[in-house]
Amino acid sequence: DWSSDVCSSDLASMAKGSFLASMSHEIRTPMNGVLGMLELVRGTQLTEEQRELIDTACDSGRSLLQILNDILDYSKAEAGMLQVENVDTNLRNLMQEITGMHTAIARSRGLTTSIHIAPDVPPLVRCDPFRLRQVLNNLISNALKFTQEGGISLMVERNPTAENAPDCALRFSVRDSGVGIPRDQQALIFEPFTQGDQSASRRFGGTGLGLSICRRRS
Repeated sequence: DWSSDVCSSDLASMAKGSFLASMSHEIRTPMNGVLGMLELVRGTQLTEEQRELIDTACDSGRSLLQILNDILDYSKAEAGMLQVENVDTNLRNLMQEITGMHTAIARSRGLTTSIHIAPDVPPLVRCDPFRLRQVLNNLISNALKFTQEGGISLMVERNPTAENAPDCALRFSVRDSGVGIPRDQQALIFEPFTQGDQSASRRFGGTGLGLSICRRRS
């Protein structure tokens, strides 16, 4: 009957959530250990050839960890396991931290990064800094991936469509000077495992989950 179906569905969701929590720990922990050991080796006396090999191993490890993170996080979203916090956060510090993670990569490619926070945005806001950081990191990484010259800007302003909201509603935007997305593919890129240009996964890598995760967490 209907009640037994609901009970079975709840039990299945609980089992899936428990499995995802376990796999998240079991997969990420050894990968972080591998990356940590590689960083320690990088700090020792190495020949130029050895350093290049270690750098390649580090880059490959980080790429693999990002793929694992995307798959696990998407699975959690599918299982309804997302938990959102609401804590006081220094917005400018968080924005600088997020862009700082990408500055070295941008500079190595001759690109610029910048932050623009509107004057009427309060310095302290209540949000989930982890979720916000993940969404913006996905958007900035995507912008860097498809930008060959120019730069990337992270902008924060009050959301004009939420002027009557009891709290301060903000709009976060990531803009780049890249190739852009054809209008007929703009909705498609938010679908899981999908990229606007099907050759993008071969040229730039990635799972095609980043923007889908952003949509589910925003």
